[in-house]
Amino acid sequence: MTIKIDKNVPMPQSYINNVWPFGEMEVGDNFECPADKIQQVCTAMSWYGKRNKMKFSRRKNRVWRIK
Repeated sequence: MTIKIDKNVPMPQSYINNVWPFGEMEVGDNFECPADKIQQVCTAMSWYGKRNKMKFSRRKNRVWRIK
């Protein structure tokens, strides 16, 4: 079996960075997330926070940066 190697294909930008504004937030900032996307936001804020030494909190449909 041979596998075709593609060259010069750009890597897509991170989905998390394109959808949720975690990188732009300062402590105390918040945003409203759609009710049908709450699970995605929770997963994304956990992932982003761990890798960037930030902390976020969610209450109902709002997300705050707390650290």
